[in-house]
Amino acid sequence: MQTFLRHVDVLIPAGTPKATPQVSTFQFGTMVMQRIEWMFPHGCNGLVGIQIGARAVQILPYDRGVFFIRSGDTAGVDLTDMHDTGDWSVIGYNTGVHPHTIRVTFKMHAYEPPSKELFMVDTFGGILGMGES
Repeated sequence: MQTFLRHVDVLIPAGTPKATPQVSTFQFGTMVMQRIEWMFPHGCNGLVGIQIGARAVQILPYDRGVFFIRSGDTAGVDLTDMHDTGDWSVIGYNTGVHPHTIRVTFKMHAYEPPSKELFMVDTFGGILGMGES
């Protein structure tokens, strides 16, 4: 299974309030997300925060209304059982006086649909062709 990396640089302008954050959307196609990492430059100093979302709906951090806040640091999270629509977003605020660019890396692999092999259900005891029934 081939892994894909997409790096996006999200510029969050100075003076972007937490109450009405900027939403930057991305479309990756039908992919299964494995990991998301973010890198904050030095100088954010608690004035810049991001959430990872689907369109404008927060997914990470898991606690509603919470933002990832860092300065001169990289962090990330491994993912399982996330949506596979390919619609992702970075939702961010910057209450400081300088703009900041946050680098977000999406690690994903192509969606593999389930097998279309036919099977029959035996209404008297099990699935035919799957061992004894």
